[in-house]
Amino acid sequence: MKLLRLLLYIQLIFLTVPLLNCYKFICQYRLRFFSKRCYLLLSVTEESYKSIFLCTIPRDLKNALLKHTIFDRFQSVGLLTSSNLLISQRLSKEHLRCIAVAFGFKPKKLAGVWIVQSQTVLKNYSKKYLVDHYGRSIQNEYPEYSRRRLSLFNAFTKRRKYSLRKMSCPISCSR
Repeated sequence: MKLLRLLLYIQLIFLTVPLLNCYKFICQYRLRFFSKRCYLLLSVTEESYKSIFLCTIPRDLKNALLKHTIFDRFQSVGLLTSSNLLISQRLSKEHLRCIAVAFGFKPKKLAGVWIVQSQTVLKNYSKKYLVDHYGRSIQNEYPEYSRRRLSLFNAFTKRRKYSLRKMSCPISCSR
């Protein structure tokens, strides 16, 4: 009986772990006027990249980005350089504000989006720049990156869609 219970717990763990999303917010201080620039770190392999990020950017950028990331994942290690350059050139402040609302970043002063190659890069990124959803730095030794269950995540995005439409943000996906 104990073995069956143990197998049930193991099965539940394997069912819920792939349905989780992860991303990080980081803020770096620049020397110019001591202003803080906050970025969203997002993994290409995660569900939040496909279901939220690609839905909030314009369709022409989405198509170009999908083509770039296919080749960029094998050419660079860690940060996807050409994909990040493409995003920084084509995303406007309006789109960045919409992305900040979609991911729940409260200050809404997102300077950019950095796309990384995998979850391990996201986990091992420099911990001294990590911030929470309110823009405050995290002082823990081992801070966790944001993870949500997919069912909670879908309910979370349904509530955000109203505010995204109110801000006249483009939502290009059917979800």
